[in-house]
Amino acid sequence: MKGKKYISIFIGLLIFVSLASAGLWTHFAQVKPTFNVEQSITIDGRAYNNPIVFEQNVIAGDTVTTEHILIIKCNQSVNITSTITSTNGINVSIKIDGQTTVFPVCLKPGKYPLTITYVFPVNLTPGKYKPIIKFGVE
Repeated sequence: MKGKKYISIFIGLLIFVSLASAGLWTHFAQVKPTFNVEQSITIDGRAYNNPIVFEQNVIAGDTVTTEHILIIKCNQSVNITSTITSTNGINVSIKIDGQTTVFPVCLKPGKYPLTITYVFPVNLTPGKYKPIIKFGVE
């Protein structure tokens, strides 16, 4: 009788340990990647949180042109958008790859010359003007 009791206890413990182990072992493997993502579209190598800022003296009636490089690094075409604000009468035009651009514009991956032209009206009141040009993706 004692032998059957020990066998029953042993089988009970074996079943208990098996069930406890099965409850603790809920998976057999893990995948835990880390991705360091960089911005796929830049102007002059700058990301969205690092704007291009400059100051220049001009005379009302002047035209100023600035040259930049637009780089699309991703492996797909993107629709680029542009919003121009705070112009106060300053005419701002944008060319990409030498072509006057109407936004949105679809561009393939690559490097593009980006030209921004500012035309200041002759009757512009003297002062500081800060037009803001924001580029985005649709």
